[in-house]
Amino acid sequence: MHTYDDDDEIEKMTVEEDNSTFLKTISNDKLYSGLIFGIGFLGLQILAYFLSLIPNITDSVLTFTVYLICTIVVLVLILLNSKIRKKISAHSFSDIKILISFTVGACVSFFFINFIVGVVQQFIFNLLNVSGSANDNQTSLEEMFKSDTLSAVLLIFSTCIFAPILEELTYRAALIGLFPKKFKYLGYTVASILFALIHTNFISDTPVIELVNMLSYLAAGFTLGFIYIRTENILPSIVVHAVNNIIGVVMILGGSQ
Repeated sequence: MHTYDDDDEIEKMTVEEDNSTFLKTISNDKLYSGLIFGIGFLGLQILAYFLSLIPNITDSVLTFTVYLICTIVVLVLILLNSKIRKKISAHSFSDIKILISFTVGACVSFFFINFIVGVVQQFIFNLLNVSGSANDNQTSLEEMFKSDTLSAVLLIFSTCIFAPILEELTYRAALIGLFPKKFKYLGYTVASILFALIHTNFISDTPVIELVNMLSYLAAGFTLGFIYIRTENILPSIVVHAVNNIIGVVMILGGSQ
């Protein structure tokens, strides 16, 4: 005969099963996303600090090593978790033509937005009667590129390959993935702003230039985030990010001739 005790036991088992499923979801999705974000955000800075203690290590070698190690660790973590892999590539673009055409369109849109932002920045510089230039982050990269051939080669790999992969997985896939699906646009906003902040030096000798130039990083963060959310695939945003960095490197190397 079925009793209330049986109902209580069934309800208890259901609750335990739901809790178990919830904990598995948290551990597989949120904790993994948090770990990936931690490595790409804090881990990168911590590793850079300890490597900087090595005598005579150059900035280019340090940058290359830090990005290489963190990128490998993050990729391994993603390969070990099928849920994360599916989450960042929900639309696999089985038709390669669709992937290529969308990525090309995303690149064109990205550079058009950058152009508009550049015009706005120049207008602000003229309004403030300030000579616009690259921010400290860009300036330090330019100096490293121009120092010697080895530095240039290492920084090409760091800037054009490892940085786009690591930063997109960190600030788009992982950070946005930390937010519940119904709050994904909040995650998108937070990730875009944080992406701009990490590329801005707030203790610079030229704070006005830094703040105005931060607009381009904000635009990049919001655009790359939109590409990721729109496609539910991290590959297009990585490609767009990489193409942008490649063009920047080509301009730096061209200017040093």
